Amino acid sequence: MPDQTDARSMKDAAKRSWGAFAEQYAKDVTPQLEPLYQVIVDRAGPKPGERVLDIGSGPGRPALDIAKRVAPGGHVTGFDLAPRMVSLARETAGERGLENVEFLEMDMEAMGFPDCCFDLAVSNYALFMRPEVIPSVRRLLKPGGRLVVTAWGDEQAMLAHSLAANVMGKYMPTNSPPPPRDNYALGRKGALAKALRDAGFTRVHTEQASFAYRFSTPGQYADYMWDLLGRSRPPEVQAHVGEIKAELSAAVAPFASRDRVEVPFAAVLGIGYR
Repeated sequence: MPDQTDARSMKDAAKRSWGAFAEQYAKDVTPQLEPLYQVIVDRAGPKPGERVLDIGSGPGRPALDIAKRVAPGGHVTGFDLAPRMVSLARETAGERGLENVEFLEMDMEAMGFPDCCFDLAVSNYALFMRPEVIPSVRRLLKPGGRLVVTAWGDEQAMLAHSLAANVMGKYMPTNSPPPPRDNYALGRKGALAKALRDAGFTRVHTEQASFAYRFSTPGQYADYMWDLLGRSRPPEVQAHVGEIKAELSAAVAPFASRDRVEVPFAAVLGIGYR
């Protein structure tokens, strides 16, 4: 396990990386995840008057969608570690005229909310990176409140990501330390349900939500995955961006048709009640 200094350094690096990627995330990644946002909102079933927390809300989704559903009388609080993600979410809320949603800069490991203050919590591709925080989320929910969370599926389900990670991994320095976390862990069979139950949630339900990443060409896939996963790699990897993109284009070629590239991906969605 990393010590506190290492953990703080990693968190600062993540804040810088996601902040630098914020505009591009909103422009390129958010449209790819649109079907997943809709599933989250559907399963969460937000109701007028409810208070909702969105953990790791990025540039504002699905908090902005939920804000419309809890009006009148309801309120949504979203937070993210990266300040630029927060400012983008605030800008979008203003453009949409949403007055019942706020966005804060906050670390999910230090959530400054009182106990029993939310009817619903959601987290899309954020909380799964820190599963040890799940019990703290339960504490924030009112009795009967619910959590809806998504995690990456396993390596095969998240093929678009695992293909890219495998290609980039070949260029990592031989003395590189292992990743501090296995981001596929909660996507493996039964893992998310167990994590929710271990945190004290009841009436736990999980399901797989399957979609596809869509690109116009293999080269567009290569650019997308480099921006998503490559920009945070060490300089030794950055030096080979041309070769890596060429390998990514070749790796995804089997998923190409005449006019598009469709790479399947599947999230695991979990629901639990306090």
